[in-house]
Amino acid sequence: MIYKIEEILTISVGTTAQEQEIRYQGFLLENNSASANVYFRDMEADGEDCTEANGFVLRPGERIDTVLTARTLSLLADDDNTDVRLMIVDIA
Repeated sequence: MIYKIEEILTISVGTTAQEQEIRYQGFLLENNSASANVYFRDMEADGEDCTEANGFVLRPGERIDTVLTARTLSLLADDDNTDVRLMIVDIA
C-alpha cells in the first residue's frame, strides 16, 4: 500500500524512555541506527513508560511498514542519541 507522508520527525532517542505525542494520527516508525535497538509502545492503556520488557522492538535499520495509530508513544533505545524517524501519514 502507498501512503502519503504528511511529516517526517527526526527523534533522538536515548536510554531513558521519552514520550512523543501522536494524537491518533497514522504513523510509520523507522530505526535509523546501525547498532541500537529501539523499543516503543502506546501509553494509552496504562500510562506506563516503555521498557525492553513491555515494548515492541525495532532492530537496527528496521522499519514498520504497517500504519499504526497512538495517542502518545513511549520510546526507548539501547544507546543514547539513537536516530529514529517518525513518519506521520494521511490515513483518510
